[in-house]
Amino acid sequence: MGYKEAIERWNDGEKQELINDFYAEFTYNSNKIENPDTMWSDVQYIFNGKAVRRFRFRDIIMRALKTLMKCKK
Repeated sequence: MGYKEAIERWNDGEKQELINDFYAEFTYNSNKIENPDTMWSDVQYIFNGKAVRRFRFRDIIMRALKTLMKCKK
C-alpha cells in the first residue's frame, strides 16, 4: 500500500485495521531479524487468535510473540 492510499484509508475510518496490520508486520520483521525461521503465516495465526500448527519458532520467540500480544490488548 502506498502513502496516498494509506492516508485515504486512515481518513475513511480504517485506523484500527491499519494499526493492526502495522503491528503484525512490525512483529514479523523484528522476529525475522533474530530468527530466520519466522514465517509470516505463523505471525498471522497468532495475531488472528488462531493456533500455530507447525512450530518452527524457538520457544523464546514464541514467548516473545505472546508477550507482545498481551501488550497490544
